[in-house]
Amino acid sequence: MAKISYEEDIIKNKKKLNDAKNSCSCGDESCGSSCSCSHEHAGYGNKVDKVILIRIAISAALLIFGLVIKESQSVKAVIFGLSLLVSGYDILISAGKKIISFDFFDENLLMIIAAICAFLIKEYPEGAAVVLLFRVGELLEDYAIGRSRKSISGLMELKPDKATVLRDDREVTVPAENVNVGDIIVVRPGERVPLDGQLLDDKASFDTSAITGESLPRNAELGDAVLSGCINLGGAVKIAVTQPLSKSTVSRILEMVESANAKKAAPEKFISRFAKYYTPAVIAAAALVLIIPTLIMRQPFAEWLHRALVFLVVSCPCALVISVPLAYFAGIGGATKKGILFKGSAMIDSMTKVSAVVFDKTGTLTTGKFTVTDIDSEVLPKDVLLSMAAYAEYYSNHPLAQSIISAFEGEIDKNKISDFREIGGRGVSANIGGVTVLAGTAEFLSGENIEFKVEDPEETVIYVAANGRYVGRISLADTMKKDALKALDNLRKLGVERIVMMTGDRAKVAQKSAIKLGIREIYSEYLPSDKLTKLSEIMAEQSDKGKTVFVGDGINDSPVLAAADIGISMGGLGSDAAIEASDIVIMNDEPEKIVEAVEIASCTKKIVMQNIMISVGFKLVVMLLGIAGLAPLWLAVFADVGVAIIATVNSIRAYDFEKKLIKFN
Repeated sequence: MAKISYEEDIIKNKKKLNDAKNSCSCGDESCGSSCSCSHEHAGYGNKVDKVILIRIAISAALLIFGLVIKESQSVKAVIFGLSLLVSGYDILISAGKKIISFDFFDENLLMIIAAICAFLIKEYPEGAAVVLLFRVGELLEDYAIGRSRKSISGLMELKPDKATVLRDDREVTVPAENVNVGDIIVVRPGERVPLDGQLLDDKASFDTSAITGESLPRNAELGDAVLSGCINLGGAVKIAVTQPLSKSTVSRILEMVESANAKKAAPEKFISRFAKYYTPAVIAAAALVLIIPTLIMRQPFAEWLHRALVFLVVSCPCALVISVPLAYFAGIGGATKKGILFKGSAMIDSMTKVSAVVFDKTGTLTTGKFTVTDIDSEVLPKDVLLSMAAYAEYYSNHPLAQSIISAFEGEIDKNKISDFREIGGRGVSANIGGVTVLAGTAEFLSGENIEFKVEDPEETVIYVAANGRYVGRISLADTMKKDALKALDNLRKLGVERIVMMTGDRAKVAQKSAIKLGIREIYSEYLPSDKLTKLSEIMAEQSDKGKTVFVGDGINDSPVLAAADIGISMGGLGSDAAIEASDIVIMNDEPEKIVEAVEIASCTKKIVMQNIMISVGFKLVVMLLGIAGLAPLWLAVFADVGVAIIATVNSIRAYDFEKKLIKFN
């Protein structure tokens, strides 16, 4: 079969989705509905074109009729010729167009050469059967591929057309792209959340399976983030929009899946190069199979022409050209269904070779939701110190800053804040109503020549200074993600030999978390530049053992995510910069999904290798049998079409991955 353009499978809008249903699989990007290639636009899905079925039925009836009637060879030749034309007239037209455009090396041309030559040596039934079987194989293959296409393009249903917005105390339905950040949208029971936002009601429950792969409903409370694409399971809720449609979770998913083919795996690149040179080489080899025995060894022409035709037909690279990209595509689709976004099949290959995983701590192994546990100040009342810190941190997106702001229950007057400055990994400074406030690490305040006594508690501490004078500290505690320990244990079972924690937190805090998780290699108090340097060292040490993964979620992790062999970002609530820089995105922020990513990659790669062995192995056997004169032409067609179908069906298994490789207790 012809090479399929999988880039057309993921589309940007519903119009393109509808167009894709009638797209051609001939691999020609300019091909439209009028294309006369061998594929009849079977509707890629579970529907089969009735015209094709009728043509196949008529062709088969003529073939059988020609086999059973007792007429002259010339009459039978006409009947078999009609059978060939009914099932394959479009193949003849396509081959003719290729010849006119001097593009001779096309599989349709191979089939027509085989069929015509079979007629020339009076093997009429085989000539007609070649095209008929080829057509049946295409139909079955299109059906199998269509199931995968339909599953992947089903993601398009997540993208909203409209949203219900509150404007002037009235509910107005508007196009989703016209909703602005800050607008309040209403999502009724059973409706899908159209844009990312913040819950304005006390409680709500959402089905997040389409986004995160999580089967259980997720409960949300006032102020919690709500992702677009989730389904409201309770009563009508109000949500304050925090991202425009173009930057919403659903849009990001579609963009990442759409561009997944940009980074091709090594086998895909090889197949693409291989297909260019393989077909002309096959025609040349088939010619040698005919010429050498007949001209040099004086063997019977008709017999060796038949053997050359078998060689020619069985050598079509259809199974490889289709099944290898499809296996990767199905693997990417299956991972997406579980909330794991691979940015290209190259990442699937890389994830099968992981030897080291480096984790950021906050927001990656921990929830990133800190709670204020203590406020210590001998200069100011505790509530005043907390208020001062909340004002200073107001414009920061750091988890610690957000926790301090949440702990301060009063309303912040933004007009009092000026000259805000944030120093990544260290702290913030701001002018609050004429008072210069610093809030951050001990090193940050010391660097500003502020004197104070530094303690070493086991919790994260934010030190605060006002007008150059130390005024107190705020202690915060983070909690481990519930699946973090299990994820690390399972990564070790998968053969990951080195697990590292790399964090900007203080040594004592980092060590306490690492002990709970069983991590022995810890690097603490690291700035983004320090992380980058240390990651380069780890990658160099692991280069002969495998790939190094870095897992993070924050803006400050972006350089490290981009530099790692494989960058994995926690994308549910992670920063846009981290998601953009990473190679794989975990949509529900669960570390256990990294284990699933490794397993899906291993399963997909296994299927790819199976397809290669099936395609090459079976064809090689039939090829040798053909040269030896032991294989009829119909077996050659099966070795081409049949093996392509088997490999295609095998590829689709990657879409329905359910921990097939490893079972954990």
